[in-house]
Amino acid sequence: MRFNGEALVRVRNLRMMSQAQLAKKLGKGVNQSVISKWEDDSSTPSDERIEKLAKALNVGAGLLAIDAPTASIISLPELHGKINRRNQ
Repeated sequence: MRFNGEALVRVRNLRMMSQAQLAKKLGKGVNQSVISKWEDDSSTPSDERIEKLAKALNVGAGLLAIDAPTASIISLPELHGKINRRNQ
């Protein structure tokens, strides 16, 4: 799988999660600096880490691939709507 750092940025932001929060969810060996390098494509996570990223962000790993359609990423207003409906 060819990783797409821009997709990681979009999904992380849509999940309203900081780089530090995501790093903490991924655990040992990952810090904010590592997340930053993945996001700017100066480093690429292993397939195993991509799977863990996807799980932490609650998306399919394919969504973090270079050829993933961005239309399949939930929009921020749609995400807020789902959260609001759950909280009612």
